[in-house]
Amino acid sequence: MDDHTELRIHGVAGGAPESVLFPAPVPVVSDDLGVSVYEPFPEVVSGIRRQAYIWGNLTSGGRSRAFWLLLLPFALSNIAFFMTPRCQSPSKERGRSLRRLIDMQHRWFALALTGTMITAIAAASMDIVAWQSVRTTEVSAFPPVRWLITIAAGDVSLRLAIASLCPLIVLVALWRMAHLTWTRLDRYGPPARPDGTRNSAHGTDRRGAPSDPDVLLAQPGLWNGGDPVGRMRSLHVAIGFAVISLMMTAPFTSHPPFSALGILELFVLVTTVALAAHPEVAKRYEPGDEPVGLKLLDLGCRLVRDVATVGYGAAFASLATAGPPPPSEDALPGSHAIQAGLFLAQVVLLSAIAVMTLVLARITAGASRAAGPALSYGRAMRGLAAPVTLLLAWMLAKGFAIGLAFTVAEVVGRPSYFAGTRADSEAIVLPAAHWWAAPAGLVTLIVIVAITGSLLLLGNRAAKAPLPGKQAEDPGEKVRRAWAIAELTDRGGLVLTALALVAVLAIITVGVTTVTAEKPLEGWVIALSVAVLIGFTAGLLLLGWQAYSNTALRRTVGVLWDVSTFWPRATHPLAPPCYAERVIPELVGHVRALLSNGDGRVVISGHSQGSVIAAALILQVDPALRTRTRLLTHGSPLCRLYARYFPAYFGPDAIEAIRKGLLDPARPDEAPWRNLYRRTDPIGGAILTGANGVDLYLRDPERDGEPIRGHSDYYVDAAYAGVLAGWIVNPSPPPQPRE
Repeated sequence: MDDHTELRIHGVAGGAPESVLFPAPVPVVSDDLGVSVYEPFPEVVSGIRRQAYIWGNLTSGGRSRAFWLLLLPFALSNIAFFMTPRCQSPSKERGRSLRRLIDMQHRWFALALTGTMITAIAAASMDIVAWQSVRTTEVSAFPPVRWLITIAAGDVSLRLAIASLCPLIVLVALWRMAHLTWTRLDRYGPPARPDGTRNSAHGTDRRGAPSDPDVLLAQPGLWNGGDPVGRMRSLHVAIGFAVISLMMTAPFTSHPPFSALGILELFVLVTTVALAAHPEVAKRYEPGDEPVGLKLLDLGCRLVRDVATVGYGAAFASLATAGPPPPSEDALPGSHAIQAGLFLAQVVLLSAIAVMTLVLARITAGASRAAGPALSYGRAMRGLAAPVTLLLAWMLAKGFAIGLAFTVAEVVGRPSYFAGTRADSEAIVLPAAHWWAAPAGLVTLIVIVAITGSLLLLGNRAAKAPLPGKQAEDPGEKVRRAWAIAELTDRGGLVLTALALVAVLAIITVGVTTVTAEKPLEGWVIALSVAVLIGFTAGLLLLGWQAYSNTALRRTVGVLWDVSTFWPRATHPLAPPCYAERVIPELVGHVRALLSNGDGRVVISGHSQGSVIAAALILQVDPALRTRTRLLTHGSPLCRLYARYFPAYFGPDAIEAIRKGLLDPARPDEAPWRNLYRRTDPIGGAILTGANGVDLYLRDPERDGEPIRGHSDYYVDAAYAGVLAGWIVNPSPPPQPRE
C-alpha cells in the first residue's frame, strides 16, 4: 500500500499540538517563529502518516502581540478591503473602474486612521500636557506626566519639542514592528520548485500561467505582499511624521523657519495622498513578475518618507531653540483644526465608499449568483459589509482618541468646552466634537447592550419552545438551547446593520451639534459618557498589559488575530501581520514534498479557521498534484462566514474551483471534498445546498446522554475516521449523510 499522509491544520486558539494529535506529538519540522509540523509517537495507523501543522504562535506567541489590541482599527481596515463585492472573474470584471476607485478610497481611509492614532497621542502629550497644563496648578501623581509638566517649566517651546517625542516613539515603534513582521511574513515568498523556479508555487500550470485565472483566491500574487506592503508602510510613516511636525510648527507660523517647515509638511501630505491614489502602489504580483517601473514608485514612497523624517528633525531643532511662543489661553494652535480636518475627511471618505459599494454590489449581484453552485448562505448585509467594517474601525479609533484626551485632561486639570480664564485656571480645552461624541458613544453602547440582550432572550425562548410540526423525537431543552445559541451567528449581519445605522445617526448628530450648539450637555449624562470613554481606554490598555504577562489570556486575545489577520495587509501596513503570507506558501512546499515520492495521497484536514487556510492552500497547489489531494473540512466557517462577508474571494466560483480541482479522473465517483458540520456548532456550517456530495451532517449528541460537542472534537467522531478510511484505506463512494 502506498504511503498516505493526513495533514491536520488547527483552528483558532488551537496551537497546542496535544489538541490536534494523539498520542504525544513530537516536532519533525520547526522554525524560528514557532511554526512546526508534528507527528504522533508512536504512529497510530499503519501505512498512514499523520501530521499536524501548528501555526498558532504566529498570532499569540510573542508577548508584544498583547498590544496588538491597539491596532484593531488598522486590522479592520484591511479586512474591509477584501469584503468589497466584485465580479470574481478578473478577466471579465464588471464595474472595474468603480471598484478601483473604491480601492483607492480604502487606502486613503487607512492613511486617515494612522493620522487619527498619531494625532490622538500628539494632542494628549503636546496640546494637553505640554501646552495647556502650564496654566494649571495641579501636578499629576503619575511620574511620566509629572515629569513632562515640570520639565523646562519656563520654556514652553522646549517642552513642546520634548512632548513631541511621545507620538514619535509610538510611530517609530509601529514602523519597527511593521518592518520586522514584513521581513518574516510578507517577504517570505513561495517555495522553490524542484527545477528551481518559483512561478508555479502559487497554483500555476507548467507554463507558469495561473491554473484558475478567474478565481481571485487562486491569483498568484495574493500571498506575495512584500513590495506593496513596503511601499504603503513608507507612506503611512510619512503621514505620521507630517502630522507631528504640523502640530509642532502651528503656533509659530509667523516665524520664517516654521512657516517654511509647515509648507514642507503640507507638501508631504499632498504627495503621500497622491502616491496612495496610484493603483500600482498596493498591487501584488507573482515574485519576479513586477514591472521595472515599480522601482521608481518604491523610490518615490521612500523619498517622501525620508523628507517627512527630515522635516520632523528640523522642526524639533527649531522648536527647541525658538523661545517663548505667543501667549494663549486656548488649546495648542492647529491641534483642533488638524483633528477636525481628519474627522471631516473620514466622514467624506466613508460616505463615498458606502455609496459606491452599494452601486458595485448591485452591479455584481447577478454575476455572483451565476458564477457557480448554490451556497448554503448568501451575501451578508447586501454586500455592504465593507463600509460597515470601516465604520466600526473608525468608531474604535475615535473612541480611543477621545477617551485618551479626556483621561489625560482629568489627570492634569479639568476638561473644558471653553477656554480657561484666571478664575478657572484648571480648564483643559478639548475639541467641541469630543463633547458631543462622548454621549453619542454612550448611546451606541446602550444600543449594543440592548441588541445583545434581545438576541439572548430570543435564543432562550427558542430553546424552550416546542419543535414545530411532528418530530420523531424531541432532543430536549439542552440541545435546543445549543441550536439556538449556534443560530445567533447567522444574525451577526443584522446586529452590524443596526449598529451601523445608530453610528451614522450619531455621526450626523455630532457634526450638526458641533457647528450649531453653543455649549455641551451637562450633568450626569456627560459625566457618565466621559467615564465610559475613560473606562474603554483604560480597559483596553489594562487588557493588553495583562495579556503581556499571561500566556493563557494572550492566547485568548490571539483568537481575534487568528481571524482578522488571515487577510494580507492590503491597505494598512502598520496593522498586525498576515500569517497566511507565511503559512500558505510554506504549506504549498510541504504538500509538494509529501507528494514528490510515490503515488500516495495527502488528505488536508482543516478545522475551523484551519479549513479556510486549507481551502486557500488547495487553490495554490500545483494542478498536477491536486488530484492526489483530498480536502476534509470540519467546523468550517467557509460558507457561513467567509462566503457571506468575503463573497469575492470565497464565492461560488472559488468553491467550484476547489471541488473540480480535486477531482481524480481515475475515480470520477469519489467525492474529493467532505465537510463535516453540526447544528450545535456556532461557527461551522454546510457549504452547499441540498444533496451535494460535499456536506455531511453529524448529529450532536450522537446518542442521548452524551455531552454536546458543538465546535470541538470532530477528530474523534466516527464519521471523521470513516471519511478518512474511504479515501486512503479503502477508496469507495462517499458515505451518506446521517439524519
